[in-house]
Amino acid sequence: VRVYRNPNLPVFVAQGPMNCAEDLRIALSESILSINKAGGNAIYLDLCGPVCDGCGGHPGQLAHAAMAKMAIPSIAKKMGW
Repeated sequence: VRVYRNPNLPVFVAQGPMNCAEDLRIALSESILSINKAGGNAIYLDLCGPVCDGCGGHPGQLAHAAMAKMAIPSIAKKMGW
């Protein structure tokens, strides 16, 4: 807020394919509710689903492309693009 001087600046909180556990989703949702209750503007992005095709169980090129395809509509809608 101090840097951008915009308390309504959206902050996207993403849960990706490396950890799609329900307990993490609940924790992220509770954090988002707290942030928004305090006047913030946090938005949950569910990016679970793509297969992690990279090294060591991380997302690779295909998974990143799939996550972008999932995220762009939500981000564009929120940002008015």
